[in-house]
Amino acid sequence: MRIITLNLAHGRGRGRHQAFRSRRSLARQLDHVIEVLREQKPDVLALQEVDRRSRWTFGVNQLDVLRDALEMPHASAFMHQSWVLGEAGTALLSTAPLLDVRCKGFAESWRDNKGYVSAKTHGVTVVSAHTDFANRSVRERQMRALVRQLEGPTVVAGDLNDQVSAVSRWFEGTGFHTEAEAAPTFRKLGPRRLDWVLASEHLRFALYETLAGDLSDHQAVLAEIVPAK
Repeated sequence: MRIITLNLAHGRGRGRHQAFRSRRSLARQLDHVIEVLREQKPDVLALQEVDRRSRWTFGVNQLDVLRDALEMPHASAFMHQSWVLGEAGTALLSTAPLLDVRCKGFAESWRDNKGYVSAKTHGVTVVSAHTDFANRSVRERQMRALVRQLEGPTVVAGDLNDQVSAVSRWFEGTGFHTEAEAAPTFRKLGPRRLDWVLASEHLRFALYETLAGDLSDHQAVLAEIVPAK
C-alpha cells in the first residue's frame, strides 16, 4: 500500500494565509498539488487542513476536487474546524472502499479544532490525524487518547506537530515504528520533522521519503507499507 500524508494548509501553498490568496491563485496551487500527487500514484491519501465549502477558499470543496482528479473515489472526512468561515478538517482518500469509518475531535480545550478520521482499507486500518500545534501537554493527551484505541494492522499518518522524542514517547511499548531517519517536513520555524507515517508491528516500510515540492508549508511524506515478515 502506498500512502501519502499531507497537511494541505487549505490550499494556500507556502503563502501566509489562504484569506490573502485569490481564487485563481488557490486554483493554480490545487492543480500543482494534484500534479505532484498524481505522479506518486498513492493508494491512500491522508489529508489535514483540507477545506470543504469554506468562505476563505471561495467555497471550493477541495476534498471533492482531489478525489475526482486523483481517481480515488472513496473518501471520508471529519470537519472538526467548522465555524462561520466554513469547514476544514482531516480526511482520507482511497482507491479501495473505506470501511468501519470513525471520526473524532479531540476537544481538549476551547480553541481545540483538531481530530482524526480512521478507516479500514487495503487490508489495514489507516488513521489521518492532526494534533494541537501550540501546547505540548494538549498534544500529549490527544495522542494518548488515540493510541489507546489502536489495534491490529494499523498505519497512523498525519501532522502530529511534534518531533521524534515526543512521537517515540507516545508510541512507546505499542510496537508502532517509523523510519528513524527522514528529511524535515516543516521549515518555517527551522527544519523540523512534524509529519509522520507510523506502522504497527504487523507491517514494515518498503519505502519512506519526504517529497520535494511546494505543496504547502508542510512537505508531504510518502511511505510504502507491506506485511511484516
